[in-house]
Amino acid sequence: MKTLKLTAVLLAALILLGGCSIVSSNAAVARPVYPKAIAFDNYAARRAVQEENIPDEEFLQALAGFAASSTGALLPSSEENQLYSPLSLYYPLALCAVGAGGETKSQLLNALHLAGFEDDYIAEQSARLFRYLYTDNKVSKLTLANSLWMDEYSFKEDFLDTAAGKFFAYLYEVDFSNDATAKEMAKWVSEHTGGLINPTYNYSEDLVLLILNTIYFKDAWSKSFNKSLTETGDFHLAGGGTVTADFMNMTSNRNYIDGDGWSLLQLSTTGGASMNFVLPDEGLSPGDLLSSEKLAGILQMNGESVYARVTASIPRFDFGVENGLTELFAALGITDALDFKLADFSGMADDGLYISSARQLARISIDEDGVEAAAYTELAMPAGAPIIEEPQPVELIFDRPFIFFIEYQGIILFTGVVQNPAES
Repeated sequence: MKTLKLTAVLLAALILLGGCSIVSSNAAVARPVYPKAIAFDNYAARRAVQEENIPDEEFLQALAGFAASSTGALLPSSEENQLYSPLSLYYPLALCAVGAGGETKSQLLNALHLAGFEDDYIAEQSARLFRYLYTDNKVSKLTLANSLWMDEYSFKEDFLDTAAGKFFAYLYEVDFSNDATAKEMAKWVSEHTGGLINPTYNYSEDLVLLILNTIYFKDAWSKSFNKSLTETGDFHLAGGGTVTADFMNMTSNRNYIDGDGWSLLQLSTTGGASMNFVLPDEGLSPGDLLSSEKLAGILQMNGESVYARVTASIPRFDFGVENGLTELFAALGITDALDFKLADFSGMADDGLYISSARQLARISIDEDGVEAAAYTELAMPAGAPIIEEPQPVELIFDRPFIFFIEYQGIILFTGVVQNPAES
């Protein structure tokens, strides 16, 4: 099999909400052909692209399963604000799975809920998902980007062809010992995330590959909040005490979901996505709802749809987090990939590679106009219901810790927990 000389491996995925552009670099050895942008009001063209590229139902079910299991394993571990993008982690892990073999591959596929699927199927469905989600117009943005930054090393050409052709990855040949490489990668990340994330890098001497994935989402509410109704109020912290927050207020006849121990309010955006706010019942905490089984039902909005006169009060918030992912990997059954003696990435290269560390950075903000969110995932791999005629009044006051998630056509983009909206 042909190999391409290029040099240690690091995988990174970035998820952000901001502007997206392409960095200019003489190091690029391959550039993918991205989907064409479609104007916001060209509904026929947008529908045609989505109908042509909608992923298989069984693949979407696997993606939903991964979102629930990984969120359920990660978010309950902290009593602080949490934010996580399952989709950002999916892409680098799926690319790793395509490049893995033996037990390493089996563990990755099991974690991704893709056991039994062939590499070609996973790559093709990942490409369809990429094109299906791609939205870039003056009103709404939901874009993904991938890139591989490679030093001198023998990577298999089939793997690189799949990365570029099915995962839409830019391929860059770089020198990790040169400080300019870190600046160039940080620039790429910043330009693909609207300037919201500017990562720094500290490499080990045996680093040979950095895989970056970005997801950028920004959209306006279909019906914005009236800023004149925003009021200061108390948010009740889980551990006792209160903080002051600015609460956005809205009253309207609408449906909400009445679930088992929770209530869900869905706010649609102009581009077809939605942000869902999940308020635990009195006496329950977000952690009580974040087991994988319960969370799966919440993410699927399994509850009674109730039509009511809903008064909603949601705090504005803007925060960022950093999550270590190695414990999450262990919870998902990914162990061999992190062990240099057991890891098998023979689909990427003949020599031993393994994942030495993993983290995700993320940020989100909401206000009266809309929502913006971002995340960065880094995997380091060195070598070696019925309508009621007269709706009853219901108050959904999010003045205590709550869960939220952002989805597009059933695909989970972000999940999170607000413990303290005043924490930046």
